[in-house]
Amino acid sequence: MSALKVLLRRPAVRIALAVGVSTGLLALVLGRMDLARAWDHAQSFEPVWLGVAALCSLGTLLLRAQRFHALAERAPFDVVLCGVAVQNFLVRVTPMRTGELGLPVVLQRYAGEPMARTVVSVLIVRLLELWMLLLLGFGATLAHVGPQGGARLGTTTALVVVTSALVLTFRAWMTRALALARRLCASAPRLSRGVEVIDRLAAAVRDTDRLGAAERLRLGLGTASVAVTQYALFGALLAIFGVRPGLLAVLVGGTAAQLASAVPVPSVGNVGPLEAAWVAGFTWVGVDFDAAVVTAVGCQVITLAFAGAFALTATLYLARAQRGRDDAARGAP
Repeated sequence: MSALKVLLRRPAVRIALAVGVSTGLLALVLGRMDLARAWDHAQSFEPVWLGVAALCSLGTLLLRAQRFHALAERAPFDVVLCGVAVQNFLVRVTPMRTGELGLPVVLQRYAGEPMARTVVSVLIVRLLELWMLLLLGFGATLAHVGPQGGARLGTTTALVVVTSALVLTFRAWMTRALALARRLCASAPRLSRGVEVIDRLAAAVRDTDRLGAAERLRLGLGTASVAVTQYALFGALLAIFGVRPGLLAVLVGGTAAQLASAVPVPSVGNVGPLEAAWVAGFTWVGVDFDAAVVTAVGCQVITLAFAGAFALTATLYLARAQRGRDDAARGAP
């Protein structure tokens, strides 16, 4: 094993790397900002749009919970909603999107939901979200640059084609990938424990055949609805600081920010990647650089506050419900 791999296994090194990546990207964005102009934008704060943003954020959370509830085996909606709230917060503060595992853990602990099934559900939902983002990004890019968009349009088209193929052939390629992983684990004694985990994941993938046309349509419509509320949230966050660039700009800049957040990066959650992509996307469609920086930082701070509030409420609710079940069990004859 190389010295680098040994070093990266140490928690302190991984934390330092995450902080370094986030700090570096933030410095890159903030270093070019005109403080006087940025302060002018910050003073344009409009509280009414903060309320709109809160409602959009809550709506997005509810719609996301609805999708996972449709894919769950036994977890009730309230537990799924709490799990999604916890998951959303953890993704915002952990590197490489490891916070995604928050949902499987919560659903298994509080509802007995098979963890492998939830992991596969997370993968399906995230793949659909990526597909939807790329479709919207393709449309927005085409509308902004026209059919002669060159490399940008070509890259977006290629990503749409690849992601569409992954969505349509999910069961086939996932089954093959797990079979390959199983062979690798079985051939290495140190990885033998992974065989059982892979078998459970493979069974969960096979179980996706249970999804009928109605369930697939519900999942697709749910993903589209999440996209609508998410872009509405971005529009509200911009309006908080008096920035109203129009629908097309919100689609382009919002897509850039979400794509950066979707990619596993060794940073502190999406701190750094989100701001850099937000600024790049919105300045490309004509938003003033300093306005883009202020709204990027505002987006990060405000949505993280929302996520933290939702996660705290969810944690308290789950703890109270668990105490109630424990008290009922102790009082039972």
